[in-house]
Amino acid sequence: MIFRSVKTIKKCLPQANSLFRPFTTTATATTTSSTNIAGTTIITPKITDTISGVDNPIIEKKVTTPPQPIKPVVLNGKLLSSHIKESIKKDTADFIKNSGITPHLVVIYVGDNKQIESYIKAKKTGCEEVGFRFTLDRFSSDITEAQLIKKIKYHSEDPSVHGIIVQLPLPENINRDNIIQAIDPKKDVDGLTSINMGQIMVSKKPLFIPCTPLGILEIFKAYNIKLEGKNVAVLGRSNLVGRTIATLLSQKDMSNPSIMGGANVTTFHKYSKSYHHLLKNADVIISATGVPGLVKKEDLKKGVILIDVGINYKEDSSKKSGYRMVGDVDPESYEKSIAYTPVPGGVGPLTVACLLRNVLKSSILHYRIQCSRLRAGVENNIVDKKEKDLKSDNKNNQ
Repeated sequence: MIFRSVKTIKKCLPQANSLFRPFTTTATATTTSSTNIAGTTIITPKITDTISGVDNPIIEKKVTTPPQPIKPVVLNGKLLSSHIKESIKKDTADFIKNSGITPHLVVIYVGDNKQIESYIKAKKTGCEEVGFRFTLDRFSSDITEAQLIKKIKYHSEDPSVHGIIVQLPLPENINRDNIIQAIDPKKDVDGLTSINMGQIMVSKKPLFIPCTPLGILEIFKAYNIKLEGKNVAVLGRSNLVGRTIATLLSQKDMSNPSIMGGANVTTFHKYSKSYHHLLKNADVIISATGVPGLVKKEDLKKGVILIDVGINYKEDSSKKSGYRMVGDVDPESYEKSIAYTPVPGGVGPLTVACLLRNVLKSSILHYRIQCSRLRAGVENNIVDKKEKDLKSDNKNNQ
């Protein structure tokens, strides 16, 4: 039910196979044409001698048409996310009608950071748009790790909660891994617990794929970008993005719809040395480092696909907020690409949309578990009643 969005989306988005096909020039019937080594079509008009009525090759003139630059395709994550959310909204309405259960997301936030609060606001808005419940559980930075784990376990045991997110980063006094592992894997809609991550690493289908990698996969699916055998460079190695997307894209298992790729993947991180020249060999670059302008024009080959996951803020007095959002990719690099994700409006909106999809998926999973338990309980009661009736009959017969 929740995966019907891709078919609808593909009708509204351009396909890469048609957009990425090189253009050709055809001469008209009134001219002769030839193609030089560079691939430029030379159009030669025929001039007819007015006296003899015969084509005169001596007075032929050659006109060369300069090659037209191909504009890169903007991979519009904002448009794609709006279609995904519309599909989720319809599926949510059907689910609530049939089950009486409203999907519920809880976000646990520790500290005070205006930029992080903007991410939380986007999640809250997304939940309201599709008909989910949203709860923000906020704590000051002096909360202890034990107290936070206790709160997470409380939400994990609450049957009305279907998704739990711990907003990262956490204060230094709290161990991030301990906090994440405290989340019930069936409610781990960020896909970061060892059970979900472990399934991905061994090429098995996880309950939930982390939202940003899932958003990147949605872009590749919607724009029909095939990666089998392609050279993919991933900048960054976090579980949240880099390591996960690198693993997913390198795997190839057609029997498992959550695993796609078959690409040659190279991962770069802060300890990588002299990697800039290696980027020239990449057909696709995925950057998730948080370093503004890291990917430069001179490091790229023509026709590369740029997936910019970076979210950085630069001061800008022309903006009401006083800053503007930029990515890891220098905008001058776009002219060398065949397609790119903008910042903002690229991967970011899809991260939220895929989070909502995971929450709905979790809601359906918990509803099915609940129904199974009720069914099993009813069946057990029937068996117990039959056994009691049988014992009663045996006593009466004696």
